[in-house]
Amino acid sequence: MKSLRQPKRLLLVLLVLVLSTFIQAIDLKNGLAVVYSDDTAAFVGKNDYSQNITNLIDALADHSIFVDKIDSQDISKGALNYYKLVILPGNSCISQDELALYQEHVNKGGYLIATYDTSLRDKDGQIQEDFLLSDLLGVTLFNFSPQEVVFCKFIESEIFPETITTLTQNSLMVKPKEAALAYGTFFSEGKPLLEVSPLILTDATAYFSEDISLDEQAKFAEALSYCIIHFLGDDSLGTFSISIDDLQPAIDEAKYFYRTIEREFRNAQRVFEEFSLAEEQAYLDAKEVYEALEFTLEKGLGTKAAVYLKQLNELTNLMIPGILPVRKAETRAVWIDYQTFEGAQYPDDFREIVRRLHDANINMIFPETIYNGGTLYPSAVATQHEIYEDLGFDPLLVIINEAHKLGMEVHPWVWTFCGGYWHKFGPILEEHPEWVELDEEGRAFSNWEYGTAWINASHVEAREYLLTLFNELITKYDVDGLHVDYIRYNEDGIGHFGFSDYSKEAFKKDTGLDLDQITIGSRDWIKFNDWREDNVTSFVKEVNEMLKSTDPNLLLSAAVVPDPDHSRTNVLQNWKHWVDNGYLDFVMTMDYRNDTPGFKANAQKGLQVVDDKAWVYPGLGLYVNDRFNNFGQIKSTRTVGATGVALFSNISFTKEKYTDAKEGLFREPSVMPMREPLKAVTFLLEEAIGKLERADQAKALDDEDYAKESYLYQQAVLVKGLLDEYADVEGKLDLDTANELKIALESVIDDLSELRANRVIRGNEHEALLSPILTGRRILSIYIYQNTP
Repeated sequence: MKSLRQPKRLLLVLLVLVLSTFIQAIDLKNGLAVVYSDDTAAFVGKNDYSQNITNLIDALADHSIFVDKIDSQDISKGALNYYKLVILPGNSCISQDELALYQEHVNKGGYLIATYDTSLRDKDGQIQEDFLLSDLLGVTLFNFSPQEVVFCKFIESEIFPETITTLTQNSLMVKPKEAALAYGTFFSEGKPLLEVSPLILTDATAYFSEDISLDEQAKFAEALSYCIIHFLGDDSLGTFSISIDDLQPAIDEAKYFYRTIEREFRNAQRVFEEFSLAEEQAYLDAKEVYEALEFTLEKGLGTKAAVYLKQLNELTNLMIPGILPVRKAETRAVWIDYQTFEGAQYPDDFREIVRRLHDANINMIFPETIYNGGTLYPSAVATQHEIYEDLGFDPLLVIINEAHKLGMEVHPWVWTFCGGYWHKFGPILEEHPEWVELDEEGRAFSNWEYGTAWINASHVEAREYLLTLFNELITKYDVDGLHVDYIRYNEDGIGHFGFSDYSKEAFKKDTGLDLDQITIGSRDWIKFNDWREDNVTSFVKEVNEMLKSTDPNLLLSAAVVPDPDHSRTNVLQNWKHWVDNGYLDFVMTMDYRNDTPGFKANAQKGLQVVDDKAWVYPGLGLYVNDRFNNFGQIKSTRTVGATGVALFSNISFTKEKYTDAKEGLFREPSVMPMREPLKAVTFLLEEAIGKLERADQAKALDDEDYAKESYLYQQAVLVKGLLDEYADVEGKLDLDTANELKIALESVIDDLSELRANRVIRGNEHEALLSPILTGRRILSIYIYQNTP
């Protein structure tokens, strides 16, 4: 491959680096803490020092100021990042490392209050000529404690609402440095002591010359509390505390939520998804908040943990759009179950059901229209379900009109051979008991919890009835197609249906075999299976012929068992044969599982079986998935190159799952590839270009040798050329253009596969880069197959 120069790519890299320097990291500082100095404790004695710390904490609590206690080890691990204000209560011994950390704390917007002899000694207890924190605190030592009795007065000011006067017990004489201000006066024998002050403030620090932590220092504790409020405002006042135990369930949930999203975010980065600066920043900030939360758990700080818990949840939610990329070319379908409709009473209720899906950019719906042997709409052929009889309007007409007004397709969802549920016949079997199918034990209801009842698939009159009913539906209403469900026999694993007298006679007439004399699993049993399979297949063909003869533009789809081998052997549903013979326009595989890798594998298998002869929309089960499996499965349909996805069903399309679609994976409208193939391919080419360019930038930053060749950038240039060439094609796609573009995309696919073989890109990278190209090629292949005479 020829090397290319990439000034645009280099400029983009530089722009990202420059912008990143302006992004502000999250401010984790909140609340206040008193610092227990290990070195000071060792120097002055642990018992006395610890008691002084306790005295100070208790004194502040008397003023409704609650402080955490942290130690030198916490400081070295970054604990200062988690506090807005820290108090050093006579921490005389301080190391150079601590000095640097306190300076950094103030530089990052924190506040610092020190008392008495804080920082007058080094780590080993050696006395210094002045405070080691002198510059930061804005103070300098004037002399040590005076010999005479000294009073201290804090004058009413913006800090002190009233004057506070108290006797000093153990105070140093200090004076302010330049830019620092004195907020108090020493008095001896009624005269003020000039130059020195008991309190010195800068914009971010405060120094009390008194050993405030001593007993009987209530007035100084009051002054300290006012100083804290000066820096932090009334937020420093607390009224209650929260224990870690109280928060533990919420913390466990938040941590699991974060770790899952964080993992998905990293995976998305590895496959070159596009992120906004806000999403990238949320990812970085959430890491820091997570560490802060871990700190609070280790220290048992429940009230502080609550703050970080809230932040972590907010940041994790901000990350979610980054792991839910949009694809602008895909069918997004939802089965709208009858449970949804049975809760509606007025036309606007039904309209709102449709509008809600439209708001989530769903472009195809399957309203459950004929189910359990009855209808949603008033029918001249079948019995309308009683719950809709007294509505005073036609709910299906309302649904169709609203959907079409919003640009959504409507494919009524109809049950075919299932005519009863929950061990109860629906209207069709109540009215026609002669159409009931039986299993080998003579049972009308399947031997499982749902107790399904089945219409005899071999019964001529039953088949004619269903065809008449379906014809009424597609001629009475302006629909876009028909979606058949239960187009099969009951699962053989829980009962072999086909043993009614009518079926036995029909089987014998067709094959000459007596079903009662056949052993399950024998050669003649295989003939029985073939006969049942043909009952289903021949009906699919008849429905297709009826549909196309009525309106060639109507599309026929079927909900099928996802594994074609299992589908054929277990429910006599040979949907591969239906596709091969052109009976179906698209297929919905019903793969309702909470196993995303298994779902992905089945979706891949379904696409391979269909071999680009029809559209395949893998159907996932909203009701069995949590939100993570749900969006993982939607993304996997894109990865394998499917041209759409179907969600089962609306009653379970709630809360996070709906939000993840509306604000995430489906947050922008998409075109339906089977309706606008060229436009869909154009969108996919744009997606491919973006991924290839981002991949090239990432590879170039990590590998100097790669940067010399920029293979992926070359591919981006090739795809950009295709986009420029075909984006302006006017009118509908034609076969010649489709073939040309397909060949060009296959060349890109081959090049990417070569890069994978040569280990220029990894397996997951290859899969991600291939996805939009593979999907585009599939669209063209299906178009060519379905439009070639």
